[in-house]
Amino acid sequence: MSLNVLYSFNEGVKGLKRVPMATIITITTIAVTQILFGLFLFFTVNVHYLINEMRNKVTLEVFIDAGLSDKDQKLLGEKISSFPGVASVKYVSKEEALKVFSKESGIDPLSILGENPLPSSYHITVTNEKRTPDEIEKIKQGISDINGVDEVVYNSTFYKLISKYSSRVLFADGLIFGLVVIVTILLVANTLRLSILTQKKTIEIMQLVGASKKFIRMPYLLQGMFQGLIGGVFGSVAIIICVIIVKIYFPRLFTVSLPVAAVPLLLGMILGYIGSSIALRRYLAE
Repeated sequence: MSLNVLYSFNEGVKGLKRVPMATIITITTIAVTQILFGLFLFFTVNVHYLINEMRNKVTLEVFIDAGLSDKDQKLLGEKISSFPGVASVKYVSKEEALKVFSKESGIDPLSILGENPLPSSYHITVTNEKRTPDEIEKIKQGISDINGVDEVVYNSTFYKLISKYSSRVLFADGLIFGLVVIVTILLVANTLRLSILTQKKTIEIMQLVGASKKFIRMPYLLQGMFQGLIGGVFGSVAIIICVIIVKIYFPRLFTVSLPVAAVPLLLGMILGYIGSSIALRRYLAE
């Protein structure tokens, strides 16, 4: 068994040299497709990270009726905390709201109106499973019906845009991934068919002397995997370089995920194996 594996390995390596131009073209194309896919995957990981960060920052502001006593405000906070889908509740007093407003707007309402017009409020975040536009709207309506709540507001338009475009990113991911898979498989399959045709007589002789299909197929399967591996290595190296550059120039904008760089390497080998299997199946069926 070990001799068969060694033979298959050696023949797989030699197969890369039998049709050198086709092999170079296939490896180059695999490398380019894996680089593009890896870059897009890295971009997608960071887009989803930013989307989740923005989702986490979306809060509902629950404005409290001005006539509510301190005790009633505390009881209201407990009711809101126990409401289904609420993850956390933060009380913001009138004084704190005034400080935030003055800092963000540069306007001091006290100097203009002579009093603080801002109400006390609760800032709430929702649980992960409830962070969809429909669920947040249900929570908003439910909390609005609680006695003592004057108004519940949040940036619904912004949140809906986040949900909408995150879905589009996922769709684009699937589309690009599908194109990369199809192109790579076809390239590897065509290259292997050329290599098989150059050894047609050798294969026929092996079949005549009783060589099993598994014994004949193994070197070509390994050859396809080698092509995918080499192309994947170039893709992974390019991704690592890009990740390092991005980290240097945009340290806070992106979250660097180096494990993403291993995806082209593994994907290249898998696609190389699949492409080889297709080429062999077609040939043996003729």
